Amino acid sequence: MTKRFIGIDVGGIKKGFHGICIENGCIISKINHIDPLIISEWCNNFTPSSIAIDSPCGWSSTGYSRKAERDLRVNSYRIKCFCTPKKKIAKNNSFYNWVFNGMNLYKNLKKYGYDPIETYPHGITCCVGFDKKKSKIENRMSSLSFFLIKLKDEKCIDFIDATLCAVTAKYFYLNKVIKFGNNREGFIYLPNLEI
Repeated sequence: MTKRFIGIDVGGIKKGFHGICIENGCIISKINHIDPLIISEWCNNFTPSSIAIDSPCGWSSTGYSRKAERDLRVNSYRIKCFCTPKKKIAKNNSFYNWVFNGMNLYKNLKKYGYDPIETYPHGITCCVGFDKKKSKIENRMSSLSFFLIKLKDEKCIDFIDATLCAVTAKYFYLNKVIKFGNNREGFIYLPNLEI
């Protein structure tokens, strides 16, 4: 049976979610919608083997960042990322609305029986080899080429990021990931290219 993998990029309430479903290295469906219920139904229609989301799956238990975010590195290179504070801190800052939006998606997907993982597109490009001379989109597209994903003429960074997330979903299914974090605050997964 052919395996399908889904990646989702999370934005705020107005921007919503961008989702990509891949099968055999090809994109078979994509979606952009603001409702996490619609996105969850779309995912369920494809019965994916795994789902990876570019959004925090937990809150800091100590203050302004999670262990996963502090430990995020590849080949001793520290990967920069947004940090997730305690939930009560995030409630007082509208910047974190996208994180609450992502939490709603995790919750809805679990109702369908899925246990999605968290990943990070910039971290994925760092696994492949981030080139400071290239733009964000160029680095992302180079990474997709490395993973043999065909993404034709895509200009939307959110769909590109969703596709990278789908790659991590595949690597997670194959048990070829690096994991950062702990059970209390959640884990961030990146493809492990050394196994």
